[in-house]
Amino acid sequence: MLRSLRTVCLLAVTSHAFFTVPKAHAEPWIDTSDQFLRADIQRLADAGVITVPINTYPLMWSGITRNLKSADISELSPDIAEVVARVNYRYQQTQEQPFKSEIKAAATSKDKRFTSFGEPHRERASLSVSNSGSSDYFAYKVAASAHYDASDNHTYRLDDSYAALLLGNWVVSAGLVSSWWGPGNDQNLHRTNNARPLPGLTLSRNDPQAFETPWLSWLGEWNFTGSMSRLESDRAIANPYLLQMRGTLRPLRQLELGFSLTNQMCGEGIDCSLSDIWDSLVGGGNCTDGTNDCDSSTKSHKGNKIAGFDVRYSDTWFGQPIGIYFERTCEDNAGPYPWQIADCGRQLGVDTWLNIGDSVNKVYLEASDTLVACGTNANVFNCFYEHSEYLGGYRYYQRSIGSSYDSDARTLVLGVISQTPTYQVETKVRWLQLNKDGGHRNPDYTPYQPKENLVSISSQVGRETFMGRVNLGAEVRQSEIAETAKRSTQALIFADLTYPF
Repeated sequence: MLRSLRTVCLLAVTSHAFFTVPKAHAEPWIDTSDQFLRADIQRLADAGVITVPINTYPLMWSGITRNLKSADISELSPDIAEVVARVNYRYQQTQEQPFKSEIKAAATSKDKRFTSFGEPHRERASLSVSNSGSSDYFAYKVAASAHYDASDNHTYRLDDSYAALLLGNWVVSAGLVSSWWGPGNDQNLHRTNNARPLPGLTLSRNDPQAFETPWLSWLGEWNFTGSMSRLESDRAIANPYLLQMRGTLRPLRQLELGFSLTNQMCGEGIDCSLSDIWDSLVGGGNCTDGTNDCDSSTKSHKGNKIAGFDVRYSDTWFGQPIGIYFERTCEDNAGPYPWQIADCGRQLGVDTWLNIGDSVNKVYLEASDTLVACGTNANVFNCFYEHSEYLGGYRYYQRSIGSSYDSDARTLVLGVISQTPTYQVETKVRWLQLNKDGGHRNPDYTPYQPKENLVSISSQVGRETFMGRVNLGAEVRQSEIAETAKRSTQALIFADLTYPF
């Protein structure tokens, strides 16, 4: 891993010297650090101003700016025109300087536990410095950080570093970049920023324009991203590879569809020829009875697959904008083909927009269920994000790559994202049933989570100051552990400062 990180930094330095042209700006995409910008983009997509798929992050600026340039401000309502102005302003901020440097300091009084979009806190304290820039064909970011009391014992990191090259309408990148796949506001089931960024190579469309041929143009604007990452060595099977692919499309203005597939494969001691990789992708495997010819349902499938889909529909009912979204992510194959998926977690959400005074408020209610029974016994759980061979499961340094709440959890989250001309506020109320069955699979390789009922309320406020971007927040949570039947209440405060220079 260290070798790959050194390669990223070397690419950033050397390629900058060869590819930089006078027309330069800081970053080519929108990352997972700003939930308020994401809310604005969602509002414009619901209003039909933005027509590109937006539920895959990093989200390229190219399609967003193309849509904004074609918008007729005179035909928009005043509140939508204001959102257009905010997003345009954020884009112009990336254009002001050829290169961007910043220092960020973050601290929290206690473990924050759960990470969501725009919530980067993972350790008690951290300090990072970064420099980024891009030209018409190349972009880079070099970021270095130090962390106090790191849960994975990695005090120093190069997370968020990358080098990217534009080839036609495709972006090829190498580095460690956080991702967010799906329409969920608090979390998704397939891929989120809960775990640290995965080191790897990624291929993505730059501008998700629709097909020009009449045979496929009805699909609308579409996007694709695929990546190959290598996981850590401290696992039951060291250094496995994680192949991830996601496609999204908008056949209707109100409708966005997403399809995601992940396959964990290879690793130390595992056969990894081209035929083995192909078998793991298409569902091939070995007969569990030792024969060469058996029913597909009795085959032991190669690799650790996770696949699923998500959908978001938006409309206006009785003058009120409404969004409804659903995700179904599944753990295993029920047959020889990748689309024959089984053992599925689910997430359902609804959101709307309220204008109160000079504030714009996105309100959402989101429920998820990863308490999945495997096989024929409806009472056997400890399945989701787990695997019989890759005992560490779908995790990176023991944090789920998917849901922040990991497996066997049932959750309900009410959230409000508010923006005014001078500040932004996010508030969440969580009702969580964690590890609901009380079981623990592969204890030597997976984090222990007791059976716990937890209720929490958190809020954070941010604004631009003469010192840079400042965020302050607090959380109160009450927890009941089933083993002790005792309740405990904790309060914490957290803050971060981002100073550009």
